[in-house]
Amino acid sequence: MSRWRREASERLPELQPLIASREVEGPMMLWIELQSKFRALCEESPLPLDAIGA
Repeated sequence: MSRWRREASERLPELQPLIASREVEGPMMLWIELQSKFRALCEESPLPLDAIGA
């Protein structure tokens, strides 16, 4: 496992399937995927405050 995947897995264990995905080829791709997931969560009603860290 690469260093960035190991670090991401330690910090975000609940997102392990995304972090381990073969489609996520590097840290920049992970950042883009995380941003997309965050935006989708912010559009939910009611806001999932526990998931977005509010």
